[in-house]
Amino acid sequence: MQDHKSTNVSAFSERDALNNNSENQTPPTPSGINNPQTVRILQVVVVVMGLILVIGFLTVLGRILYLYFGTNDASLLAPGQHISGGTTTQLALPQGARVTTMSLSGDRLAIYFETTKGNGIKILNTKTGAIENTIKFVPGIPEN
Repeated sequence: MQDHKSTNVSAFSERDALNNNSENQTPPTPSGINNPQTVRILQVVVVVMGLILVIGFLTVLGRILYLYFGTNDASLLAPGQHISGGTTTQLALPQGARVTTMSLSGDRLAIYFETTKGNGIKILNTKTGAIENTIKFVPGIPEN
């Protein structure tokens, strides 16, 4: 009976030795991340994302340089700086008027004022200095 056990062990050992022999084993097929095609795709994706980052950085840097060197816009001046060669425009407001708000849109300046007789808005063209429109608020008939 003991011979039978030793025969099984020795047969099992020989089978294992044959199975573990590297010459008889076929290499496993690459799958998942080990697949050469997947690795190549990942390399291309990484290069494309790197190019996108570089192009984005250069775009932001170019915009900053454009704004710094390429404009004479008064809104980009530091406080206390003035553009030379400007003109002075006088705006006639009603007696006792008080300017409460101003709003700039393009080359038009809206000036909101209040008086004891009512409120109004004057629209001034900043290029020509001319008053384009005057809006007076008058009390109206209440709606039902």
